[in-house]
Amino acid sequence: MFEFGYGWGHGFVSLIGMFVYGVLAFLAFAVAVGLAFLLVRFLLVATRAAQLYVAEHEPPRPAAPAAPTAPSPTTAPSPTTAPSPTTPSSTATPTGTAAPVAGAKPAEATPPADKAAAKPRTPRSRRTPPQA
Repeated sequence: MFEFGYGWGHGFVSLIGMFVYGVLAFLAFAVAVGLAFLLVRFLLVATRAAQLYVAEHEPPRPAAPAAPTAPSPTTAPSPTTAPSPTTPSSTATPTGTAAPVAGAKPAEATPPADKAAAKPRTPRSRRTPPQA
């Protein structure tokens, strides 16, 4: 008599079933993507917060000992006092700097200090919990 598909109403019901299945599959996919987004966002924010916490609460690092320099046998005149033009020194050159002494080693240049070492960190004092 009324044969619509494989029996009474199976064609129309299967269309509704496919539509419901598609909506539920899309909803499940959206939930999975949303959870993955929130997880990645949480991990990024928590990692940055942990970095800030460690940077704020880590114990101060000990300063590296300075390399000892060998003292030079003669001292150079300070740059603030210029030699007098009326009394020339026997070791002064025409430019006003001291002439090198035989057997003296040149002074070693110190390496530039790190930016982190330039600003000393003061350790925080520990606070006691409030007493009841």
